[in-house]
Amino acid sequence: MFKTTDMEDAMCIWEALLEDREFCRSTGEDSAYLDKRLVIGAAEMRRLVVTTLLKPIQAGWAEVKDDFPDSFDLDFVPFFLDEAQDFSHRQTKIGL
Repeated sequence: MFKTTDMEDAMCIWEALLEDREFCRSTGEDSAYLDKRLVIGAAEMRRLVVTTLLKPIQAGWAEVKDDFPDSFDLDFVPFFLDEAQDFSHRQTKIGL
């Protein structure tokens, strides 16, 4: 069972992924998240937000929230996704 805060956090992640998509479209930059979405579709990507990305992002926030100077939704989530994308590109190209 999900709590209201889980759903709010999942929406923050989804919004960050939509902004990533728009940024990549406007700049021509590559994104592992956009690549994944193009392969599996938006509905499956939304499922991955809840089943794969939500808990690690929440756990990361729990570790740094007292020292992270900015907001969860507009700052930490995009930061986390960027760092995870960089790591996954070095590993195997986002194995979601």
